[in-house]
Amino acid sequence: MNADRFAARARTLAAHPRRTLLGALSGAVALTPLGFGSEIAATKCMRRKNKKKKKPAPTCAASCPVTCSSCYLRPRASTLCGVGLTVSCLNTCASDQDCIGTMTPYCASHSVNRMTGEVKDVGEVFGVSDPCCIAVMDCP
Repeated sequence: MNADRFAARARTLAAHPRRTLLGALSGAVALTPLGFGSEIAATKCMRRKNKKKKKPAPTCAASCPVTCSSCYLRPRASTLCGVGLTVSCLNTCASDQDCIGTMTPYCASHSVNRMTGEVKDVGEVFGVSDPCCIAVMDCP
């Protein structure tokens, strides 16, 4: 038990007559191991209950229609579906904001083949592992 709870219990017991004090003390001493165990178990249980489970990210096949051949994973944005791809890795990007005003308006880090699930870095052709600005042709 922590010090505050022990002090409060000791004050309560000090106010009672001697027989009550002895009976309460013997019960408290006998239950102390159980008290510690149940308190610790309750804390662990509460910790487990408070954790939120994350939903798994949808697969490319679930995100994009059948007519699309690929999907593109974008930092801080939703998945982009498309057929063809134009990549510009002259400047790397962190979000679509970095690609505004260019011929390649979207920032993407990876491309996923819808049929096979194969994942590739968008800048792999250019030897860049950071996200790059891309332009994607819409799915038919």
